[in-house]
Amino acid sequence: MVSDAHYLLVVNNNKAICKILADLFQDEGFEVKTTFSSYEAIRTIRAQIPRAILIDYNMPAKNGLQTLKEVQGLLSGVPVVMVAANAGQEEFVEAKRKGLVSFFVSKPFNISSLVHLVTHLAPPLPFAQAI
Repeated sequence: MVSDAHYLLVVNNNKAICKILADLFQDEGFEVKTTFSSYEAIRTIRAQIPRAILIDYNMPAKNGLQTLKEVQGLLSGVPVVMVAANAGQEEFVEAKRKGLVSFFVSKPFNISSLVHLVTHLAPPLPFAQAI
């Protein structure tokens, strides 16, 4: 199932990072929703499938992969970029093989490279299409 939603979902328990990323992607033309926990992310995804997801690996309660596993059946065709400081290579390979993650980005990341990657995976829609 490819998403009919028009928003980029940013998931990170650090609210300051969420705000920075949301502002950055809004400046690029994306509609952005932010969530600060795995539970909020799961509720948001179940309410409306996003156009793309940018999710942090390291979060309390459930990490990014555990969060994605819980909603895996809903995310077919939705590109997912996971940002990780310390996820192992084997976790990345397994997550990619299972279709949970499109790309891993290591911290610290280059902002312009991250914007380019997400924009390439799911270009922002013109305003008229986003309504």
